[in-house]
Amino acid sequence: MRSLISVSLIVLLALTATAQEVNIIPRPAEVIKPAAPGYFVINPATTLVLEGSGLAGCAQYLNNYLKKYYGFTLKTGKSATAGKNAIV
Repeated sequence: MRSLISVSLIVLLALTATAQEVNIIPRPAEVIKPAAPGYFVINPATTLVLEGSGLAGCAQYLNNYLKKYYGFTLKTGKSATAGKNAIV
């Protein structure tokens, strides 16, 4: 009985580990995960895309933070160019 519970617990933990979500605040409306693992780097070449109204204050807040702690700010734009390093 004890081994059955142990095996069930291991299977449950394995299933939970593979179904993890992206836990960030604020929660994004959509997360598209690539087929192969990769990474995203925020650097001076990154563009911050403002698609909608009322986002200028948030962009300014992020840029102030980046300037204070990392020494650079992000360019802002209205649309992302395909294949470019952008936060949408």
